[in-house]
Amino acid sequence: MQIKLSQRTKLWHQHRKKYINASEIASITGLDPFRSMEQLVHDKLFGTTFTANQYTLHGQKMEPIARQFFITKTKLSFLDTIFVDDQVKLFSASLDGYNQKNQIVLEIKCPFVNENQTTSKTWETFLSQPHSNNIPRYYWAQVQCPV
Repeated sequence: MQIKLSQRTKLWHQHRKKYINASEIASITGLDPFRSMEQLVHDKLFGTTFTANQYTLHGQKMEPIARQFFITKTKLSFLDTIFVDDQVKLFSASLDGYNQKNQIVLEIKCPFVNENQTTSKTWETFLSQPHSNNIPRYYWAQVQCPV
């Protein structure tokens, strides 16, 4: 079920506390190198200890630009939207982009480039071989939830 809720607002953060979110699936399955399932459970019970960093701030800044670039290239409309599992009422996914007509999910990742013009090892591998199906497993898991 699609719901109307602006992302990164107070109401959105409250909504996320009540669900298992797509971005948390990798922690549950042991695929997230940054947060364990135990840490996720702690965050759900006692509140998150996460604070924004240069990588997440960069992603938030670049996401609307990347979405617009994708819209221009594909000539399709993509809006950020939120879906909730309406059967079990356990899962939620905040999509970076969704094309309702074609039922296409868009997940945007914007690699951070440091002052030496380099990216992380994960992104180096992906960007050097973009067609080799080497999407980081923790991103892959995130995208499977709304599908």
